Amino acid sequence: MRSLIRRTVGPGLTPLLMPRPNRGRWRWAALADVVDLRLSSVDKKTVPGERAVRLCNYSDVSGNAACVSLKLPLDAVVAHGLRRDDINRVRIPLPPIAEQRKIAAILSSIDSTIETTQAVGDQVQVVKRGVMNDLFARGLPGCHTRFKNTEIGEVPAGWMAMTLADAATVVGGGTPRRSQQAFWTGDVLWATPTDVTGLNGRIIGETAASITDAGLTSSSATLLPPSSLLMTTRATIGACAINRVPMATNQGIQNLVPRQQIACVDFLYYLIQYHARRLKQLAAGSTFLEVSRRTVRGFRVYLPPLSEQRKIAEILSSMDDEIGTYLRSLHSLQIVKTGMTSVLLTGELRVTPDTEQT
Repeated sequence: MRSLIRRTVGPGLTPLLMPRPNRGRWRWAALADVVDLRLSSVDKKTVPGERAVRLCNYSDVSGNAACVSLKLPLDAVVAHGLRRDDINRVRIPLPPIAEQRKIAAILSSIDSTIETTQAVGDQVQVVKRGVMNDLFARGLPGCHTRFKNTEIGEVPAGWMAMTLADAATVVGGGTPRRSQQAFWTGDVLWATPTDVTGLNGRIIGETAASITDAGLTSSSATLLPPSSLLMTTRATIGACAINRVPMATNQGIQNLVPRQQIACVDFLYYLIQYHARRLKQLAAGSTFLEVSRRTVRGFRVYLPPLSEQRKIAEILSSMDDEIGTYLRSLHSLQIVKTGMTSVLLTGELRVTPDTEQT
């Protein structure tokens, strides 16, 4: 591995580890000698064919003649007030121009793959929304010929009108007293809206906090059985998760325990997604919006027979699985880019230019 030395990027700024510039014809250069620095809110001039120069608190700086990296910690911008002259004096490690172009080509290729993956994932999301709208308005394709107009729009004639309280037992949450250490860090998983909104999928199996049996008993929290639906009803309205292990929640979540002969939890998960806008319209509150347990219990929906519920849920969950695949690929690509950026822009990993011509 290349030996590293510390360089200071500017007055009062955090020192960075940079490669020794004298190895392999890398050299130190002042930023002002490499790029024409302009302030986006002041300098409006452009040069034909010029690529945009981007300077953020922590970002890459690129110009027509060079591709370089400048790392500026956020506190430096706030506390030290970076000026144009300060930035111009920053010294950067600079490889030969042919190697710069090769590095830029590698990182651009990764960026292109990330953009393509993101675009495909976004398109699947759009398709899913369209499929969901059709399924909850028309039912399974080819299964219905008669429809009825309702207060929520057209639905298949055979779907039954009911409230969420008819389809599931609605269970609230609670919070043990924070001052009682004996109530916290126990064996009972305890979910908050943040645990739900932070999920990348529909299944929740762990939580950031836990409570003890004594904490559970002392509060209005209830231990939910597996395959319950957790629905956020405070601040963020309508985000859902399905628990696969017993857990309790705080009062920012209303929980639906499906009545097994009436509702399928996976169908309810997508049903709430579909009606999230309606739920938000029923929210009230001055500090933050909240949907009450009474409102949740009385929320009116239309449900098909269980067999159709399961098939609809299977269709939508398979699309979610596909979206999840793209999200995981995107995350992996972003990790690769971060690693490659680090080793390429410090010279830790050297590349062979396609040509030495400049």
